Amino acid sequence: MDYSFAPYEQDFRAWWESKEFPEVNPLTRDFLTHITRPAAPRHLWRHQEEAIMRVVYAYELLQWKELLLNIVTGGGKTAIIGAVVAWLKACHDVNKFVLLCPNTIVRDRLEDDFKEAQVFRNFGFFPAGMEHYTNDLGLHVMQPGEGPQGIRDSGVVLGNIHQLYQSNINGQRNLAVLMNSDDKIAVFNDEAHNTPAAE
Repeated sequence: MDYSFAPYEQDFRAWWESKEFPEVNPLTRDFLTHITRPAAPRHLWRHQEEAIMRVVYAYELLQWKELLLNIVTGGGKTAIIGAVVAWLKACHDVNKFVLLCPNTIVRDRLEDDFKEAQVFRNFGFFPAGMEHYTNDLGLHVMQPGEGPQGIRDSGVVLGNIHQLYQSNINGQRNLAVLMNSDDKIAVFNDEAHNTPAAE
């Protein structure tokens, strides 16, 4: 697989290490300063911070909208996802977030971290004056045989990839609700290496 970020590596390092975050929108600059502040309730590990910075750099400076992060098992992917969700909500007016995972073990772990907006609160991801965004990020866990109303009503939707398959009625309904949403949607495919490319 090509490492498409390689040509930008040196410029990215200079941008990140400046701590001034030039060429991003002012809301993003404030957000990045906030999540890296020394007084944060929980600090991100360096590789977590770097992953978030790479996402921001690729999205805002390079205008890439489809991104893949390769994070080692146990590397704190949930915190990275939570920070990116908070940034997209606060700085890019994205209102719907779909977290897809390959199995119930990963789903249960994500559910524990996202229920009652725990990941956002624990890390203090939202700056002062933006804490109310946690109220918009209620979690809905898709369940077999359940209707799609929770998808409409919640900011964060969590489920296994097969719950969006077109081969069954529930998958068809779930996907239709997402595709016909008025909201901007960000999709996170946790453990994407378990998902066939065609999906």
